Amino acid sequence: MYVYSCEHTQRHKPHPLNTHCKHAQAAHLSFPPTHQEMVALDRLAPQTWCVLGNCFSLQREFETAVKFFHRAIQVDATFTYAYTLAGHEHVSNEDFDKATASFRDALRYDQRHYNAW
Repeated sequence: MYVYSCEHTQRHKPHPLNTHCKHAQAAHLSFPPTHQEMVALDRLAPQTWCVLGNCFSLQREFETAVKFFHRAIQVDATFTYAYTLAGHEHVSNEDFDKATASFRDALRYDQRHYNAW
């Protein structure tokens, strides 16, 4: 399913950031792009900052991850996924008030965004 969705996205919505699917598919063959490479691809895309935030989240650097998710929100205030990711990081930090606010912001822009429920 994941492979299909990546191929479908790449075919119908070509964008340099959609290549992250190819990196994920071939993770055992190559390393993911570096921070500088991601920013060089498209520094004005919220997806760039969310990818970087996810990298820090995986390293358990939750505060840094939140900063990157907030940068994604600065780039595109309607990008609901950034709010949701920030909310999950706030939950990890046990800051439930900020988490609730982030999830509510996500739902404000997309009431059907199931990750925020």
